[in-house]
Amino acid sequence: MRWAIGITVLAAVVDTVCMGLRGRLFTSFGFIDHGWPIITLTGVVSAVMGGLIVARDRRQPIGWLLLIPGVTTTLALALDAYCGWVLLDGGPGSTTAALICGWLASFLGAQIPFAANAIILLLAPRGRLLGRGWSAAVAAAVIGCVCWSLPPLLEAATYAQVDPQPGPLSQILFVAGLVLIDAAVVAGVVSLFVRRRRSHGVARVQIQWFIVAAVPFAAAILWLVGSRYLLDLPRGEATHLPLFLAELAFPLAITVAVLRYRLYDITLVLNRAWLLLGATVVVGVAYVVVVGVVGGSADGFWPVLLASAVAACLFQPLRAHVVRLADRLAYGVRLEPYEALAELSRRLADSPGSDATLAEIADACQRSTGAQTVVIELHDEAGVPVAVGVAGADPGPADPMVTTPITDGRDRFGVIRIRPAPDRPLGRRDRLVVNGLTEHAALVFRNLRLEAGLRAKIDELAMVADQIDRSRARLTRVRDDELARLERTLRMTMSPDLDRLGRRLAVLAADPPTGDSPAWAELLDEVGRCLTALRDLSHGVHSDVLESIGLGAAVAARLAHAGSRAPLTVADEITTRPPDPVVAITVERAVVTAVTVAPRIGAVDLTVVGADLILRFDLGAHRPVPVELADVVAGGGGTVTADHTRWVARFPLAPGWAPAHDSPYPGAEPVHPPGVVLGVG
Repeated sequence: MRWAIGITVLAAVVDTVCMGLRGRLFTSFGFIDHGWPIITLTGVVSAVMGGLIVARDRRQPIGWLLLIPGVTTTLALALDAYCGWVLLDGGPGSTTAALICGWLASFLGAQIPFAANAIILLLAPRGRLLGRGWSAAVAAAVIGCVCWSLPPLLEAATYAQVDPQPGPLSQILFVAGLVLIDAAVVAGVVSLFVRRRRSHGVARVQIQWFIVAAVPFAAAILWLVGSRYLLDLPRGEATHLPLFLAELAFPLAITVAVLRYRLYDITLVLNRAWLLLGATVVVGVAYVVVVGVVGGSADGFWPVLLASAVAACLFQPLRAHVVRLADRLAYGVRLEPYEALAELSRRLADSPGSDATLAEIADACQRSTGAQTVVIELHDEAGVPVAVGVAGADPGPADPMVTTPITDGRDRFGVIRIRPAPDRPLGRRDRLVVNGLTEHAALVFRNLRLEAGLRAKIDELAMVADQIDRSRARLTRVRDDELARLERTLRMTMSPDLDRLGRRLAVLAADPPTGDSPAWAELLDEVGRCLTALRDLSHGVHSDVLESIGLGAAVAARLAHAGSRAPLTVADEITTRPPDPVVAITVERAVVTAVTVAPRIGAVDLTVVGADLILRFDLGAHRPVPVELADVVAGGGGTVTADHTRWVARFPLAPGWAPAHDSPYPGAEPVHPPGVVLGVG
């Protein structure tokens, strides 16, 4: 497509030269009536971009729709400039040739780029219509272009003039063509918005750039029609300048979509174009310098030939630099993987944490490979992701991803997931770049894993420390509650009982009663109440109080303190040899709990069966075991069940336990004979 681009550039140069020779470059006529330099530049940009796309893919219609209107636009401008130069300003050439040029300029006028732009909007960005129904809009653009082009054919003599005045039929065809093209442009804008709503990622950004090109173009055309044919404004900057700027923005926005977001993957063609331009500049400068110096100081053919050979030889050392510069301009950092890795090393040194580091590596991988999305997952030793870094658009759940493991040959640290650009799959060079990046960053990933593990340990220690703080707070509250309970018990229970016991002892000491006096029984009652108060103070603790009076007497005191009249039966084995202290304390607490939840207990029986201590509560009716009693019994290693009308608690005795008939209470005898029933109350 070099010939088409060459024709376009040549026509733009001719147009500029003719307008310059006419002296109308920087005039209102040149800007508005002729369209220089905005329309001239629009044609060149369209032709160049269309040529690059067609060189990449000849089946891409958008490339042809940019190339052909770019060529025709610049040709029309050049022909119109020459026609006006000859007919109006006395330029060289015959009048017939100038008239033919004017007719061709009218035939190749604005209808072609207008219709082409409308069709581009309908086909963007992939060169396919949104659906079959949208073909009507394409047909409207084509028919409008034909209607617009018919007047120069029907009235060739009229349109061969500098200022043609067409007849009514030509005006009707022109208006019909303009309306049809405007309708096609509006349909193209609607099509782009529909595509944008259905797309995501880079494709959505590409469509947005087409929308940037389409909306001003459609608005400018509608403004031109309204201002000229509805408001009847004269031709001037207000009517035509918005359209000229919108026409220039159209190919520029498409250029951004193609180059910045790799719409048609023309990087290879662009690379060769930069290479050709660089070689041309270097050779041209070298030839002018060498030939000018050598050829200017010597006459004849051979000195000039020698100077040309020297210029060609001087280009060879500069070739590598020209190729490197062309690659850099066309491919960016993707052809500089090692520079990207070096830059990555500098950036990693400034990263504050693992998440930022993964994001830096993902960004370097994306820029080096040209991928659409790069996701890096850091795994722990169990293969569970602990950190993620993402560069580019967020991947969808169904997007295909190329997965590459991150390993140093011995350990696997995670994976790199790459979603290539739609029109550029990962090549061999890209995979080499990814492998080099993973090898380069293996030590970084190992450090990141260690950092993640250390952070997890720190979080675990922080959680344990928080639990310890809460436990310490609970212990403090329990201690405070116990101190409050002790103070309350001393004040409300122990103090009155001890005062009464002291007064009674003082009375008995002053006047000792006889051996069978009931005063001794009253004294024993007072002592029992004091011992019960001591048991309240030592709740849950096996103290000397229990050992001094025995388990049976302690249980009887508990029943009496609770106001229960249930008779208590204690087996001889327990009277002569008490169980383990923990079991004894649990039995006493179980009695207190049972009396609390069931105040009308009929009888309490404490006996030994085999290697178990049995505690029975006769209820008179069936009742399920309450949770409170079950918790107390389980705390002492026992179990409790509901047996008909009784609750039966079973406690295993310590190995080697056996009843003995010698008293276990040094210095004291049991307060009740063995095997008797204690009537409490």
